[in-house]
Amino acid sequence: MDFMHDQLADGRTLRVLTIVDAYTRECVVLEAKRTFTGSDVAVTLRAAGRDRALPSRITCDNGSEFTARAVDHWAYWNRVTLIFSRPGKPTDNGLIEAFNGTLRRECLAPTLFTSIEDAQAVLNTWRAEYNNVRPHSSLQHLPPAHFRGEQLHRGPEWTPRLSRLTAQILGRDHPTAFLHLMLAQFRGETTGMHRVLVSSSARDLEVHV
Repeated sequence: MDFMHDQLADGRTLRVLTIVDAYTRECVVLEAKRTFTGSDVAVTLRAAGRDRALPSRITCDNGSEFTARAVDHWAYWNRVTLIFSRPGKPTDNGLIEAFNGTLRRECLAPTLFTSIEDAQAVLNTWRAEYNNVRPHSSLQHLPPAHFRGEQLHRGPEWTPRLSRLTAQILGRDHPTAFLHLMLAQFRGETTGMHRVLVSSSARDLEVHV
């Protein structure tokens, strides 16, 4: 999760909280406000958790809203580990940075928002199209919401496609975990969720089988 910054037509500050599921590539949250506190973030996370299973961990930066006591308490009681990226290293959270770039290019930059309510309405429309219509190459060209629906009905049978570079990084720095994942996929095991979360530095790896 991350924050983006923009302005309304009258020059007032606009902030957007973005949360993306690293597995399904869904945009889980796209919320606009003038300002956010840690309590605001905790309330949003609590609401998101009512609609979907919570992840085992969330990657974010060291902003005061994410390090606030309210977010820490939410994470503790929901057994979610908060992974804080290194200061000045946006590539530690490359997935959300790439998503934010798309959001900026397609929605924020070309749109002049007249109010927070106007911004939220536009963001809701963009999020619905992103999740339900736009195909994603790493999900066999399915829209993210469709991919999640198939996983819920059929059971998890495969992970999103690993790029050649990611495979090289995994094979080099995490050979045992990488071999475990590849063998599970080759055997067609469907008893658990096959998931890989990798930072650009290849120091942050989690495999569930």
